[in-house]
Amino acid sequence: MLRNAAFALLAALALGGCDLPSTLERSFGDDDNPPADRSCEGVLCGPCPPAITVRVTGASGTPTPDATLSGIDASCGADGSVTVCSTHVHAPGDYTFEVRAPGYRTVALEVTVPEVLVVGACCNCGYDARVVDVTLERQ
Repeated sequence: MLRNAAFALLAALALGGCDLPSTLERSFGDDDNPPADRSCEGVLCGPCPPAITVRVTGASGTPTPDATLSGIDASCGADGSVTVCSTHVHAPGDYTFEVRAPGYRTVALEVTVPEVLVVGACCNCGYDARVVDVTLERQ
């Protein structure tokens, strides 16, 4: 019984955040007394992450602080040993853009952000965010 309860709890956590109480009730309900459906009214969801985040380093493993993304709306800034570019995109789809930095070769990227809908979850961004690592080579 404890093993089944632990599995149900892990499954509930994997299904995601805001629907946890409802998922647990469904997991522990039985066919004679199914749990009532919960409303998402009053649930506060956090912001969705950018659909695409690009982590840029130079060939020597150093950040490229002047890195930019061309062809997609984004903001870039140094974060430790990498430059992180966060797009202002919050939707599934196919995206084509370039990573540029002075003194480095431009890299063209094609990124697909898949649509993901979690049935029964109160909080759902509708996509599976992507993180792309890029190493730029000196010219």
